[in-house]
Amino acid sequence: MSWIIYAAPFLVALIGGVGLKFLTSPERAARWSGVAVGAGVLLGWQLLVDPAWAPKTAHDRIGHMVLGAILISTALDTIVARPLWRGILLGGFVVGCAWLSVAGGIAVRAAPSLMALLGGLALAGAWLGTILKFEVLRGHAATAQTIGVVLLGAVCAIATTVGDAVVAKSSLGALSAWLGHVVANRVFGLPVTWAALLPVLAVLFGGAWAVSASHSAAIAGFAVALLALFADRTARRIPMPGGRISDIFYVLALAGMAAIPATLAVIIVAARHNP
Repeated sequence: MSWIIYAAPFLVALIGGVGLKFLTSPERAARWSGVAVGAGVLLGWQLLVDPAWAPKTAHDRIGHMVLGAILISTALDTIVARPLWRGILLGGFVVGCAWLSVAGGIAVRAAPSLMALLGGLALAGAWLGTILKFEVLRGHAATAQTIGVVLLGAVCAIATTVGDAVVAKSSLGALSAWLGHVVANRVFGLPVTWAALLPVLAVLFGGAWAVSASHSAAIAGFAVALLALFADRTARRIPMPGGRISDIFYVLALAGMAAIPATLAVIIVAARHNP
């Protein structure tokens, strides 16, 4: 029965997105279809992790980040059009998540240490940088989707290496939902919206913080894994055959290039975790 649980986020993202395409206008489907991915990510986190909804730990806060990401990204796709306000919403969300990760809540019960504050700044900077990169990448759906798959796989592998089952399962649930969106995009032409992307990034960075907070050996690994964001530059330089098959070869080349830093990241974490 476990495969059904892992398949549930995939089915929610796929059926929800495709259902909107056929039940509403193309414009509304394009704006709202990504919400199904966020719903799939949240469902996967709930089914696979079975967390306490009170965010007492960094692991518990992953789901709350996903929920916030769903709300913010839906507003970006459906309401907020001006670039300034879009930037404020995204920046505020990321900084808020980083602060919650460092302080453990909105109210400060004890002053965070200097290292915790620096870690929070690094988290916010990496997350904002990744958002800016994906803003460019999502213009080419196959590139954004492939790199998203590799990064989620890297988080899952690193979490498994250090024995963090909660983050490993959370990233697997997000990966399942993301793959559902990949199918919906490739077969039915649904776009890569912020509602599809931001909840996945919430699991990516929320999980990275949760693992790094208890396993410092993982920090260097996550930093190296983010180099996969730039794999498209190398993949585009590889000669491709002509015709429609070139798209398949490009995705394979991109996946191979992105897998290099992801694999290196896992090796680094394994070496530092088990010297």
